[in-house]
Amino acid sequence: MYQLGTFNPSNTFTLGPNTAFKQVLAIINNKYPKVRYYVTQPIYIFGFLRRVLPMKWLDKRLTKRN
Repeated sequence: MYQLGTFNPSNTFTLGPNTAFKQVLAIINNKYPKVRYYVTQPIYIFGFLRRVLPMKWLDKRLTKRN
């Protein structure tokens, strides 16, 4: 079982520090940077869900405990 914060090349939910560095470097060199940047796959998924689902449903799913 993988933890979300641990780096493992086979874990699709984490990326190496080089990926974040490339994004930060692009932000620094951009004259008009965006407000938000998506880097990992879960961020893309949650960004999409935030746009299509009502906030109440999303909050319920994110705070659900096992």
